[in-house]
Amino acid sequence: MLLESLFKQQYSSLHDAVDCFFVAKKPDEAAKERQEKALERINILLPALPKPSKHPFWLTGIDATPALHLYASTLSDHGVTYYPNPAPGNKPIGVGHSYSVLALLSEHEFQTPP
Repeated sequence: MLLESLFKQQYSSLHDAVDCFFVAKKPDEAAKERQEKALERINILLPALPKPSKHPFWLTGIDATPALHLYASTLSDHGVTYYPNPAPGNKPIGVGHSYSVLALLSEHEFQTPP
């Protein structure tokens, strides 16, 4: 994206692209608009997903791993996040982001447990 000639490149260009990705047409209905946009993205992905064969649903896994960024103060979701550390007496918090990753799990069954 930053290599596109139409995208004006500055220090905060990527931050602006991420931060301004969704702009509500009606601020009082922002939650509803955000949900509609999420459903649009899901409908784009559905044809690419393999249809479940053994069950009538997809089995998914989710992981929320904190990423510490002490000095990255430009993103709006930057804040205090849970971050366990082994040092005795330290509080299990850190400054950064906590994004989630959703993965589609295989329906393959193993003959023996891993």
